[in-house]
Amino acid sequence: KLRVVPSGVDAKLFNPHAEPLNIRGGKGFVFLANFDWIDRKGWDILLTAYLTEFKPGEDIALVLKTYKIAWSRPGTVERQLASFIRNCLGLSLDKIPEVILLKGYIETDRMPGLYTACDAFVLPSRGEGWGRPYLEAMACGLPVIGTKWSGNLDFMNEENSFFLEIEGLEKVPDD
Repeated sequence: KLRVVPSGVDAKLFNPHAEPLNIRGGKGFVFLANFDWIDRKGWDILLTAYLTEFKPGEDIALVLKTYKIAWSRPGTVERQLASFIRNCLGLSLDKIPEVILLKGYIETDRMPGLYTACDAFVLPSRGEGWGRPYLEAMACGLPVIGTKWSGNLDFMNEENSFFLEIEGLEKVPDD
């Protein structure tokens, strides 16, 4: 018989006692999103919500831990981020609450410290096969805010997560 064993995380490595990385920038509350820089991960939804809800000067930051994969949108992550903030949201980059962009690779043994350096994990994904970053954040003791749809519902529920309700499904391009 075939049995499917879902992916997991190393609970000895990803735990609430991991040494936090020094990324807070002195902010009182820090949200973290860890994701590939692709539309499916909902970075546009996240930025819209964050920059609408919070104002410059508030004691808050949003850490975006990401990397750009070869087939994602053209241009650098920084240019896409700046363009979205200016052109889609109509905001000036010097008049927004703090956004901290971490790009590239962080060694596996240091990743738990990324989570424990922050106060909450958030990812408004448009779909997940599994959702490893949600699981890593939960293992590190962070409150998790995620989409109430897709593969992450195998381990996220109303008792252990804060859900973003979906309004419906839309047909999307294959990429």
